[in-house]
Amino acid sequence: MKRSLSVSPQKCFSNFQDLLSSSIILAMTVVLIGALSMSLPAQSSMYDLYVSSSNTNSVKLFNGQTGEYIKDFVAPGDGGLSNTQEIVFGPDGDAYVTGFGNTAIKKYDGQTGTYIEDFSKNYTLSSPAKMTFRYEDSLIYVSQWGGNRKVVRFRMSDGEFVDEFTSIGIPGNCGFAWDSANNLYVAGWGNNGTDGSVRKFDQNGQFVEVFISSVTLQGPVNCWWDGSELFVQDWTTGNIERYDEEKTYLGSYISNLVRTEGYDWDENDNLYLCDWETDVINQYDPQGNFVAEFASGGGMDTPNGLVFGPKYQATGIKEAETTLPDEFSLGLNYPNPFNPSTTIRYTLPAASDVRLEILNILGQPVRTLVQRLESAGHKEIVWDGRDDSGNAMPGGIYIYRLKADQFSATRKMILAK
Repeated sequence: MKRSLSVSPQKCFSNFQDLLSSSIILAMTVVLIGALSMSLPAQSSMYDLYVSSSNTNSVKLFNGQTGEYIKDFVAPGDGGLSNTQEIVFGPDGDAYVTGFGNTAIKKYDGQTGTYIEDFSKNYTLSSPAKMTFRYEDSLIYVSQWGGNRKVVRFRMSDGEFVDEFTSIGIPGNCGFAWDSANNLYVAGWGNNGTDGSVRKFDQNGQFVEVFISSVTLQGPVNCWWDGSELFVQDWTTGNIERYDEEKTYLGSYISNLVRTEGYDWDENDNLYLCDWETDVINQYDPQGNFVAEFASGGGMDTPNGLVFGPKYQATGIKEAETTLPDEFSLGLNYPNPFNPSTTIRYTLPAASDVRLEILNILGQPVRTLVQRLESAGHKEIVWDGRDDSGNAMPGGIYIYRLKADQFSATRKMILAK
């Protein structure tokens, strides 16, 4: 299973209305990205896993490849963090965190986890829960468990309050997703975890209907679209349920968790889910088959949000870079989306003729970053968002392509402006 490009929690399309409103360009995007897919190792080698630990008021950090606990990325209560809920890495590379016991989005340094500031401004959040950076409109969406239970929006650039977006409040207001027509779907846990539903709102935030009722759901906390299917994470049943666009129930995609809340994917489309009661992060393959208990320990207590983020640097030497890699690879750029620059990482098991270039969405080269013979090892290079002539590129979707001897791989990234 692959995520729908329009609803990925931390990797949504950027704020390019002309691009996104053109069905021709969007169709070309899907075709091109599909054609540029590649085979990767089974787990994340370029990123680590960050998990909210609600009952310890902290964010736990685990090795993205082994699941081994590294440290508390955000120390318990740092910056006043209380009852941690959601972690999102912004286009500036910093970490943004919500907590039930807080009244604002909190911002932390993306490398050290050090508290920076209360980011959201001029609105008092009431038990903020789930949060999404939506690049289509450059706004942050936050659900509220308390108060009027509406989804609230803030400017991504400076945290200024924009509006209370949804026309009505949602009991147990939690996660949300958008369909291709920009309708918003909000998972509501309900009043007691047995009467929850998924509500549909139009692109202006007006309530449309109860899209999925508590007939097949009990306590939904997250949802996402994958093509024409809506996946709903139900905390009460411990299942991920599937529905089509006509609201027809298609059965369980994943089942038998105790209390599931929080999800993300690695670069191979393996899905990771928090099991809220057993304090374990489980890994599933793209078909929904259980792979392993991936991460636990470190004092993690009630995990309910997770995200793959930057590789942790303990002493300025990147983990696993003291030994030579045993295969070619091209990692996810970080941050993504980004503005103005992003870092691209790749590995070479032997000395190779390397060409690394940036292409626009039409597949036309705009910047050559590397064209030389390189020694074996772990490599990284920064793209500053400019073309070969030094001109700043417009916001949009770009492709980076690595060719090293007989190896070739490509990935997409988003320049957010």
